[in-house]
Amino acid sequence: MVLLVEDSALVSEYLCRFLQDKGYLACPYDSGDRVIEERESLKYDIAIIDRSLEGFGDDTSGDDVARKLKEKNPNKPIVIISCYKAINFDCADYYLRKPFRFEELLEVLKQARVRFFGHTLEDMADSK
Repeated sequence: MVLLVEDSALVSEYLCRFLQDKGYLACPYDSGDRVIEERESLKYDIAIIDRSLEGFGDDTSGDDVARKLKEKNPNKPIVIISCYKAINFDCADYYLRKPFRFEELLEVLKQARVRFFGHTLEDMADSK
C-alpha cells in the first residue's frame, strides 16, 4: 500500500491511476494535518509526500508529515516529491523533483522495495 499525500487533486488522481496500473494500491490524502492525526492507525508500505501542502490551508508541511511518519515507522520508506531543488531531507529516503516521469517514480519505488523489504512487486508475482 502506498500512502500518497498530495494536495493537488489532479496530481493525486494521475499518480493514483498510475500506481494502480502498476500493481500498487494507493491511499490518497490531500491533507498533511489529517495524516498526522491518523498516523497511529495508518497502514502503508511506502509513503509519497508532496513537500508543499498548501492547497487546503494545512499548517503542516510535507517535511513535517515525513518527519512524524519516520518517527513512528523508521523502517518504511518515504519519497518526497517537490518542484523545489533537492536539499538535505533528514526525514526522506528518496527525492523526486517535479515534474518527473512516471518511470522515474516506478524506479524509485522498486529501489525502495528492494532496500527496505528485499523484493519488488515483480518478485512477488513470480513466486506465486
